[in-house]
Amino acid sequence: MDYIISAPGKVILFGEHAAVFGKPAIAAAIDLRTYLLVETSSSETPTVTLEFPDIHLLFKVEVDKLASLTAQTKADHLNWSTPKTLDRHIFDSLSSLALLEEPGLTKVQQAAVVSFLYLYIHLCPPSVCADSSNWVVRSTLPIGAGLGSSASICVCLAAGLLVLNGQLSIEQARDLKNLSEKQLALVDDWSFVGEMCIHGNPSGIDNAVATQGGALLFQRPNNRVPLVDIPEMKLLLTNTKHPRSTADLVGGVGVLTKEFGAIMDPIMTSVGEISNQAMEIISRGKKVVDQSHVELEQGILPQPTSEDACNVVEDEATIQKLRDIGSEMQHLVRINHGLLIAMGVSHPKLEIIRTASVVHNLGETKLTGAGGGGCAITLVTSKDKTAAQLEQSVNSFTEEMATHGFEVHETTIGARGVGMCIDHPSLKTVQAFKQVDRADLKNIGPWTH
Repeated sequence: MDYIISAPGKVILFGEHAAVFGKPAIAAAIDLRTYLLVETSSSETPTVTLEFPDIHLLFKVEVDKLASLTAQTKADHLNWSTPKTLDRHIFDSLSSLALLEEPGLTKVQQAAVVSFLYLYIHLCPPSVCADSSNWVVRSTLPIGAGLGSSASICVCLAAGLLVLNGQLSIEQARDLKNLSEKQLALVDDWSFVGEMCIHGNPSGIDNAVATQGGALLFQRPNNRVPLVDIPEMKLLLTNTKHPRSTADLVGGVGVLTKEFGAIMDPIMTSVGEISNQAMEIISRGKKVVDQSHVELEQGILPQPTSEDACNVVEDEATIQKLRDIGSEMQHLVRINHGLLIAMGVSHPKLEIIRTASVVHNLGETKLTGAGGGGCAITLVTSKDKTAAQLEQSVNSFTEEMATHGFEVHETTIGARGVGMCIDHPSLKTVQAFKQVDRADLKNIGPWTH
């Protein structure tokens, strides 16, 4: 039984730093994804192998060496109820086992191994998963860039294990039937357990977005408003590769807010209002697209002659509405970045990106995440440009960014969530999957989401 699981990364569209002070923020799935191939086979001595070429990881362990820990999870009861906290004894035992099997593991590699094994022993007891299995992870997401790469991986691993134990169905993928809300919740819950193994006390936002896709408005302590199937919007994600400390940046904003509360409090309120207005705009855009689809099905609108960038029909009224919505979003991006500058979390390298995006007339740019380096997002506008002109602008921008050592990724926001594929040539062997060019991973399909 071989299959591929995929899950998206994420960006913070609006609201970073203000979220720490209880203001709403929006995270959105991007179509830079993690891909996991699962290959099972019979063996006299069953083994589990985790391979992650991006971090130079190859880890193998015999299933029997996990048996005592598997028994402690009581996974053989087959209820697979999601733990609310980590079992420190099991976690520490797995950490020791990982280093015993592979003494040269780096901290990043060890975190990946322990997260995977923790999920494995809870979800795949010997009574259910008696075969050997190979788990090969590949990604188009930059690792450690604040784009939810660990959550994307954990979602893939959780979903892959839930397929192996029968909670997710191969038949669904074969028939292209969508995953149920209950199944998605199961993936979300178990991926959060994987995130706890890596981060200790994660927010749960990253794995929720990677599971559901679309966008998510969140606000401390527990308010979450998901919005799936949103209109896709073209995005340029530029990675400065400049290291930064999230804790230091968050701490700096905290100090500034404490010292200049009368100034900073209205800034935080404004950022929160940007998130609220953005959510309203996104919802409005979804309604426009949904209505155009209804009118297309009813024959009110003519059939499209080509595929529009926003996946809507070529109806001038609809396109104009979406352009107006795009213009509103551009304003919010510009304002939000300006407020982040006021918080002191931008960086000269981020300002290089912002200036260049304006010079090349690509759209407004803001930092995403903690700031101080890391990544910036440019919401691309096609206003007053042909497709060829837009492509030329993107190419020129990308070339300019390369001269600074930056890396540009073309992607979209509003990507689909976790998916499963069982019918693709790259499934034939692990080697075939590993040899697929990274840029071609996106062509794997069809998917069940």
